[in-house]
Amino acid sequence: MGSVRIGFAGNAVFSGRVMDDIGAFRAAYPEAEVILRELPPQQQVEAIQNGQLDLAYAPSHGSQPVDSGLLFERIGTWPLVAALPEDHPLSSQPTLRASMLGAESLIVYAANDADEYVLAELRKALGREPKTQRTTSTLSVLALVASGMGVAMVPATMMQVSIPELAYRKLDDVELQTDLLLISRVNEIGGAVRAFLRVAHQASLASLTL
Repeated sequence: MGSVRIGFAGNAVFSGRVMDDIGAFRAAYPEAEVILRELPPQQQVEAIQNGQLDLAYAPSHGSQPVDSGLLFERIGTWPLVAALPEDHPLSSQPTLRASMLGAESLIVYAANDADEYVLAELRKALGREPKTQRTTSTLSVLALVASGMGVAMVPATMMQVSIPELAYRKLDDVELQTDLLLISRVNEIGGAVRAFLRVAHQASLASLTL
């Protein structure tokens, strides 16, 4: 019995972990209530801190917040790929180099400080400051790219998202990656929440043995 309030970032859904964990939890505890709320990563942390959420799934590009009252557990890692308009001249290439993106406007998440990691790596690869424009959600990033407004670096799991006029290409000269974090309280006392975390941890252990 009880409820579990779960926050998630839009691009965390495409890893499959969010749905898999919820499905396994519902199978084990069918009477428990699951409440989902989509939020940007930083707002997820704040919502757990102030008691509005119990746990969250959020991306982290090589860094994570520090809070002694919260646990930040890495439950997956994926490379980043370039998303670009399908009619872009670079889309004819099977793979790309970071230097090819030097003249492009890079679309990043306004609400996600972790994208500063991506910008820092591209600065090193390009030797200069990339042009950027910011937006607030996964779908808006992809929509702007498909509209020809720029390019974006997104987790490879996003390649399964088929959007008209959008293409994905791997980078072969820089290694950019994103982690998926499961965020929860250190001293969680809710029975349903603790049960959900046990299910999620079992899924993480199973994935490590594959």
